[in-house]
Order: sequence, then structure tokens, then C-alpha cells
Amino acid sequence: MTARRNRGQVLMTLLPNIHEHLPDALNLLQSPLVHELLATHPNDIPLHSEISTDSPGFLAQKWWTDWAADNGANHQSGEQEKAPWMRLLAYHLDKLKGRGSEYEKDIPAALRSLVDQVNLHSLPRDCTIHPVSTAPEISIVGLSPKKAHEVRQCITYLSCTLPSMLGPQRRQLHIVDVGAGQGYLTRALQTHLSTSYDVRLLALDSNEVQTSGATRWDARLSQPGSKIAHKTIHITPETLLTAVDEWVAEEEHEEEPLVLFVALHACGSLTPDIFRAFFARPSRSTWTPFGVLAVGCCYNLLAPGDFPLSQRVQSLAPTIARTLPGSAYHLAAQIPAEWTRSPRAWTDTKLAVRKVVWRAIIGGRMASLEPPQSKDSSQNGDTSRPPPVSANPDGTPGEGSGDRPAMRRLGRLNDAVYKDWRVFASKAAERMAAATGDHVNSTSGRPRSDFVSPSTAASTKPLLPSSVSLSNATANDDFESDQLKYALSADLTLAEHAFANRIGVLHVLRCLVGPLVESVIVGDRAVWMCEQMGWDGSDPELIPGIDLDIASGSQCLESEGRLPRPWARMEAMNLFDQATGSGRNIALAVFAERRLAPVVGSLEGS
Repeated sequence: MTARRNRGQVLMTLLPNIHEHLPDALNLLQSPLVHELLATHPNDIPLHSEISTDSPGFLAQKWWTDWAADNGANHQSGEQEKAPWMRLLAYHLDKLKGRGSEYEKDIPAALRSLVDQVNLHSLPRDCTIHPVSTAPEISIVGLSPKKAHEVRQCITYLSCTLPSMLGPQRRQLHIVDVGAGQGYLTRALQTHLSTSYDVRLLALDSNEVQTSGATRWDARLSQPGSKIAHKTIHITPETLLTAVDEWVAEEEHEEEPLVLFVALHACGSLTPDIFRAFFARPSRSTWTPFGVLAVGCCYNLLAPGDFPLSQRVQSLAPTIARTLPGSAYHLAAQIPAEWTRSPRAWTDTKLAVRKVVWRAIIGGRMASLEPPQSKDSSQNGDTSRPPPVSANPDGTPGEGSGDRPAMRRLGRLNDAVYKDWRVFASKAAERMAAATGDHVNSTSGRPRSDFVSPSTAASTKPLLPSSVSLSNATANDDFESDQLKYALSADLTLAEHAFANRIGVLHVLRCLVGPLVESVIVGDRAVWMCEQMGWDGSDPELIPGIDLDIASGSQCLESEGRLPRPWARMEAMNLFDQATGSGRNIALAVFAERRLAPVVGSLEGS
């Protein structure tokens, strides 16, 4: 990455890293091994009943299934301290920190190679905006520590960037908070930027409940003279521009209105839509788009056509839009680098993996009772827009989602249930038997009574216990329900202990690939932005950067390269600290050149 230093403060941009690693990241993401991992959810494993040790594909390969079957972990009691997935995670964290690992010789070479490649081609995620002693004080009323951190970091970045972008004569600034929610960032911008500018703010959200809540918070917390307007709209590039047109037209302006868009965690396609609006026209009839600062999230809600965006990614990976499993967009939210950051985080991690493993075992026992999945069983009722890229064209869950009817019948269970297998299995058996009984009474046919029996699970297959039939099942629903409860709530067999270990490794491997997926999605957006600006990314020094000295507030232009007009600056940076819970921490920013401040030593006309 490129670092710009000034008296101790460092601002690092991810752009060089993106342009260097994007081709290899795309190749890795589309490799057969990674594709199979993304396409295979632990809940789906029991459906592959013909897998054996000599079957093709990664899931049945003996070189890792034998290692992963290590029965050192006691899944019956929930004790996992020696589980193979933990050794795999420890290796990943060691390598991520650039140090040797005690598991170097323990883990199969192919798994180590996969982890090494994922680490190499994923974007660094360490926060690179670090105010030392002048972090802005913000009101924390109603804010979680995570949200307070995000608001503070955004204020820090803008407070140090805007003076050099706007120049000393600019006094008025219009800011649009897109997806403003309860307005925490909106009010903080008003408080902290109003000391330097005449700030006007427009808070937009698509949910009237959020807008009403923000209005109430304004009445309670905003200072006298606050200039915050609120509007509820369905946000698209067109409606966004129209809303700004109407807002700007509501009052007279002494200066040409310059509009800055900000969006913290703009879900799905909202992030590219904001940049589409910004790049649509260099200026409006009554105002000028000045800049954007956006942090995206919820990649599973992307609209078709919003990945990939860039011509470069489309040329490097022409089939990725139709071949990337839907689960990839969900896994992009994983942050395994933070799973062990504290004792509490580690406890939560072990619980999360245990949930996946135990639910997969119950799913395996229940697999053959599962009725055919209805095509509309996962529809959310919204037929006004196409399903997101993570779903099938008909709106059903995409490949690798693990969204099976049996798992939906099991539903959510309280965390306390997962402390002991017997407690969990008993609760799951009650719920599944009740749900199956409802299915029996509401259909003309009787469900198949052959399901996974824990007492006869085969130990010869690397992943799957075998299935048997309940030959003594009768037409009596109560008897069948009792049989089902007995089979589902039985203790784990040795084969299922091995199965649990393999599922744990599979789940962690899928999560380790998550940051690679997000790196590719964010990289595609950054490259697309460069393309919109007429820059091919071949020369990172072409972008003028600003050294940030938070303590003194000084800035200076360092690069003598210039972007094609009218653009001045673009950055991709880690704005938040993931350890605070802000997993989506990469911000994309762009500013217009025409408002660059005159700086001694810069090029003429800058």
C-alpha cells in the first residue's frame, strides 16, 4: 500500500494493493477448490449421500478428511479445545500476523496453501486513520460503542480532508447523509463541521420509521440554528439527484452549492447507486457534486448487474456474475481475523461454530424426511424488484446457502440450549417432531420414514453418516413422532464426532474465504470508480494525496501527478477498526479537483 506521512500521522490507500492483487484474487475465487467451498454449506452435506473416499472433489478427499476427523474434541459436552478447526484458525492468524505457526507441520499442505493464498490476495484490514489526542468528542446518547467509533472516525477524516479540498474561502457546505437511519452521523456532522462551515444537511432514508426516529432525536439533541432536513424516499440514482435538486431549491444561496454525499454502511446496491449519481453529471443546474465518502455493506442485497461493475473485472472474469455461488455474498461479511481478539470474542466464536456443527448433525439425521423445497418458500413478498445476486432468479436461496426446509423448521434456538448436546438435541427433536407432525396432517401423503439413525452411522465415509429405514414405523403419528424424537435426541456416535470435526473445518474454511470475496467486490468498485474518472490505475502516484497531521491540522500535497480533470482525489482506505465490531471498514472516497486549496509548492492551477 501507499503511505503518506507527516509528523507521525499515516494515511494509507488500498488502491495499489487492489490493482496488484485483483487478477490473482479473481483467479483464486474462481478456482475449483474455492468454488466448491463456497457452494457447499454444512447443512447440505448430508444430502450428498453417495460421497465416499474415492469420490472426486474436495469434500471427499481423504488427505484432509482423515486429518479433520481427529476425535480430540468432545462434541458431546461442547468442549472443542483440540478441534481441528481451531488449529486451522490459529495457523491463519499466525500467518496473517507474519509469524511462524506451531501447526505448520500438523495441517495438510494443501489447506495451508489455500490459507496462505487467501491471506496474500485479500486486502489488509488494519485501520489506517488513527487520531492520537484530538479525536472529536461526540454525543454518545443512543449510540453503541461500535456506532460511536464509526461516527468519530468519519468526522476525523472529513475534518482533516475538507479544508484542503474546499479551500480557505469556502464557507458553505451541503452534506447529504444517504441511509441516515436515526441521524447519529448527521447530527455529529452538524456539530463538528459547523465551526468551520455554514453546514446544511439533508438526511435521507427509505424507512419512515427511521426518519421519524431521527426527527425526534433532532428535537432532543440538536443545537439551536441546526439546519437538518429529513426526507423519506426509495433511493435510486435518479431519486437521489431529484431530492437534492428540491432541497437546494428551497432557499437562496450566496455561493454555488457544493454537495458532499456521505454513507456509512450503505446496504447492497446503495453504494454503487450513490457513485452513479455522483458520476452522472459533473455539475447540476443549481448545484455541483463535490465528493462522496461511502462504506458499503450487505453484499447479499446487491441487485443483478452491480457485480462486477468494472470493465477490468468483466474482462478478467467474464463468467463470475453467473458462476459465483450465492453464499459468497453472505460469507463476505465474515471477519475471522477478529474471532480471538478477546476472551468474549473467542467464547462467541466457539459457540457460533458449535451451532453450525450441531445443526448440521440434526440436519443429517433429518435429511430424508425433508419434503421438496417450494420455489417460493423463501420469497420475501417483494415482487417489485428482481432478487439480489445472492439468490436464484426465482428468488429462492442461492447455491451454498444451506437454507433447507428442515433447517427452517428447526428455526432459532436460545444460546443456552447449545451448552450441551443432550439439551440441544432434545429441544431440536421436540421442535422437528412437532413441525413434521404438522406436515403429516396437512398433506395427503405420508413423509418417508427413512432418516439418519445415529445408532448405525457408518464410520467409513469421510463426511456422512449413512441412513437407514425405520422399518417398524406405523401409521400412528404419535408413534412416528416418538421414534423421530428418540432418533434425533440420541447421543453422538464416534462417526458423528468425526463428522462434527469435518464440518467445523469446512465451516471455518468457508469463513476464511469471506475476506477474499469482499476484497474482490470492493476492488471491483474501486476499479470501476477509476474507470469513471478516466484513470486506469497503472500509476498510483497519479493521485495527489494529502498528509494528515491530526494534531496540528496541517496538510500538504505530496504528489505532482494529476488526474484527468475534473477529478482531484480518490481513496480506498480502512476507515474503521474491525476490533470494534465494524467488520465493513473499507471506505471509498472521491473529491472534485476544482476545489483544491492553493498550497505552496503545488502545481500551477491546483
